[in-house]
Amino acid sequence: MSEDLLIHSMSNFRELILSALEVAGARRIVEIGAEYGSFTQDLCAYAHRMQGQLITVDPEPKAAAVEFADNMRAKTHFRFIKATSLEVLPQLENVDAYIVDGDHNYYTVKRELELISQMLGERPFLVFEHDVGWPLGRRDAYYAPDRIPQEYLHPHTLEGVTLDNRGTIPSGFRMCPVAKHEGGPRNGVLTAIDDFLADHPDLHLDIVPAVFGLGVIYSMSSPWSQKISRLLSPFSKNPLLERLERNRLRLYLRVLEDDYRAANPGSTERRPSDCCNQIETNAIASMTPDELLLEARRLSKQGDWEKAACYYQELTKISPDNLQGWLGRWECSASQGHGVLADLVLEEAVEHHPDWITRIQAFVSSFNRPM
Repeated sequence: MSEDLLIHSMSNFRELILSALEVAGARRIVEIGAEYGSFTQDLCAYAHRMQGQLITVDPEPKAAAVEFADNMRAKTHFRFIKATSLEVLPQLENVDAYIVDGDHNYYTVKRELELISQMLGERPFLVFEHDVGWPLGRRDAYYAPDRIPQEYLHPHTLEGVTLDNRGTIPSGFRMCPVAKHEGGPRNGVLTAIDDFLADHPDLHLDIVPAVFGLGVIYSMSSPWSQKISRLLSPFSKNPLLERLERNRLRLYLRVLEDDYRAANPGSTERRPSDCCNQIETNAIASMTPDELLLEARRLSKQGDWEKAACYYQELTKISPDNLQGWLGRWECSASQGHGVLADLVLEEAVEHHPDWITRIQAFVSSFNRPM
């Protein structure tokens, strides 16, 4: 028996989303982004059961989604529109919920949310937004760069992305063109949501940190808000899910890197995990372990934790037996408030060296942060 490898499919959330839709009594639903149509079929069955309607919007659906839409052409509970979300949203009224998994960039997502808000008026707000986590939470992707106004368009590339790296690399996870650098203003799906919510204090965001992250935005004043909150509470910002997601991504990225090296046997690429938009990649890659540790400590003393982490990360990559590199990475993450990431660093360190546990516990205790 074979199973689809749903690396990033929205259908991974089917039980949670369908339960939330039912709690809210949603009958007319808009789905933005069908891709292969696997989740479209679940939503369509839900709409039929609720005697409602699913409207799916996608300018360039895959063949499987087109075939499903053709087969459903005569059904009143399903409608397919081949167009962009920004073209269609102003035309759709009396919608109860939106499933958004379209063009994952700041301009498009923020504009989609603004249009949804305008069309809803006084109706309760319920939006399920995919890709609020890594890699597109804080980094734009452009299916069609020419559709994005120049003032919102970041320098972009077809290179890949990987964890703990704000730049891009020849290997890594590839998709459509992505912004060359992660973070900063007007960059990424979650940044767009944050900026939208700043103007809508009546709305609440819950994040399920799995499968690239699912964000659920809903009206706190709606009659079903407490039920939705209870439904999501076991999953929202769950540290176990965060660790599982990071481990899933690490394994997936390792496979991609192995494939890249197999296809490029002459590659001697050695890359720091995070160039921080400020570090000269060639310079850091040419430093010795002692030089990396010295520079990392200097930056740490200055409180430049983000930049120091780049040097500690490179140190652990080329000298995994150097305890100071792992402790430095923990300190940088903890000092920036990234508690889950800090714990993951120590878990990985102990995986490499179980005998370090006593020394690590003593180090962490000195910062008044129990493991």
